Amino acid sequence: MERVEPSKGAIKSWLKGKNLRDKDLIEGASKEALERSFPGIVAVIRRFIEMTESD
Repeated sequence: MERVEPSKGAIKSWLKGKNLRDKDLIEGASKEALERSFPGIVAVIRRFIEMTESD
């Protein structure tokens, strides 16, 4: 695991040093890691799914 300062500049620099894009990290992340990293977005998506399944 690597630690990167949580600033836009530090993240951009780290990604550039690894020749990666933010999209690459998300595509390679596990479902569990994404759920931990973006709990609010996951909650909205789950609620949306619940609403569309009940129709």
